[in-house]
Amino acid sequence: MKAAATLGEATRTGHPAVVIVCCALLLLVLLSMWLWHARRPIPPPRGKLTVRDLQARLDYEVQAEIEQARLAEFRRTAEEAAAERAGEDTEVLPKVEDTVFPEAESPRKGEKPDKARCG
Repeated sequence: MKAAATLGEATRTGHPAVVIVCCALLLLVLLSMWLWHARRPIPPPRGKLTVRDLQARLDYEVQAEIEQARLAEFRRTAEEAAAERAGEDTEVLPKVEDTVFPEAESPRKGEKPDKARCG
């Protein structure tokens, strides 16, 4: 507690050592902020690609290929499942030839079976 009182008294009276230490701390904080700001990458000039840009493009293309492969696999399995279901359903459902009406097969008297009736 005595050290805090001594520091408070030295600050209040404006002792040169306290003023120098405070200025040094302030300069240290400002210098660290400036260095932290300067660490950020400088954007490349327009039209020139950086290594980071090339890596990002490569990552994007690889992810797109992986996604296309997943979609192709999903599509293939969906088509196989649909083919299996279609194969099962065709056995249960009657064929189209079985549902044709018998009177439609025999042409009327005087009609040709290949010609359509008009008017």
